[in-house]
Amino acid sequence: VVALHFDLVALCFHLKYLYFTGIDAFTSVFVRKGGDVFLNVSEAAVPKDYHLLLWKFVPHDVLVAFFPSGKSSVRGVYVGRIDLLENKHSIKLKNLQKSDSGLYTAIVTATSEEVLAEHKVTVQASVDPVGPVDLTVSMSSDSSSCNLTATCTADGTDINSTFRCAAKTCLQEGGEGPKVTKSGASLHLSLSCSSIVCNHSNQVSWTEKTTEIDHLCPKNAVKSEKSLQLVNTKLPPFISSPMCMKKSLERLIIFIKSGYFANGHKEKNVSAL
Repeated sequence: VVALHFDLVALCFHLKYLYFTGIDAFTSVFVRKGGDVFLNVSEAAVPKDYHLLLWKFVPHDVLVAFFPSGKSSVRGVYVGRIDLLENKHSIKLKNLQKSDSGLYTAIVTATSEEVLAEHKVTVQASVDPVGPVDLTVSMSSDSSSCNLTATCTADGTDINSTFRCAAKTCLQEGGEGPKVTKSGASLHLSLSCSSIVCNHSNQVSWTEKTTEIDHLCPKNAVKSEKSLQLVNTKLPPFISSPMCMKKSLERLIIFIKSGYFANGHKEKNVSAL
């Protein structure tokens, strides 16, 4: 009877979800085969008067159901693979396989249905070093400023951004944010001191190309040490100049978020600092 009730609830939510237009953004997570993933939801976003909260493997599977009484029910096929966390509506899914790749969604019903969180999980059997990157920069200028348009390309993915230099100061004015390539690597386009940096990284390697702004906009050259240029290297660039330290730390954070230090490289690279 409990199993039948669970399946009916899942079917009801699935039919309603077909008509529901929710948030478009989701969190991308890359997990090694056999690893675990945390599926988190903000407790502040959970309505106090909710009737039911489900974690779903879109479009069909229900992993776990939470009820306002505080009770929960893990679907049979996921028993032993799901840990309930202290953050009471977040879960940990364990021992992921390739078939577990896909979109996981937390849906709550109160006065209406609402998507609370979405996690796009990619399970990787192995991680290969990233491929090369390409960086192209075009320039236009007037009497007071120099305007740059940059395109960062890797693994069939592009990021475009614009930069403006005036009075020896350069700013990244607009364009696209970081992207995930089809191989699961991270692609970033940023401004670091006097360089435009195109970075391609994953858990095992780091590749980047840089273009010095001073060469393109000599009238607005920034008087600071040049950014260190590293291409096809497995270690992130660190810049000793105090003026560039903030940017260096930002690039280190990007490298850490790519997962490199989470895969057996932490000791080796921390000692290299």
